[in-house]
Amino acid sequence: MRFPEPKKLNLPLIPPDMYQVQLLDVEQKEFENRNTKIMEPKLSFKFAVLDEGESYGRFLYVTSAMSLNTKANFAKMFPAIVGRQPNEE
Repeated sequence: MRFPEPKKLNLPLIPPDMYQVQLLDVEQKEFENRNTKIMEPKLSFKFAVLDEGESYGRFLYVTSAMSLNTKANFAKMFPAIVGRQPNEE
């Protein structure tokens, strides 16, 4: 049985700004490290934009190393997701 190809939407990029979003999904996936070529686990986040307007309902995706390093996306999102600043634990 053949299924039709899914239609691709040619939506414009979401303008860079701050948006209120809802976390829809978090998955751990394996990605190849660019330098070492070794597969390492990373977190893949899926968000939906809640702000009214053109971007309402659009999805945003973020992939991050599971690190609290200040440069990692995960460290920047940690307070919003967990509700507190990370500590030594």
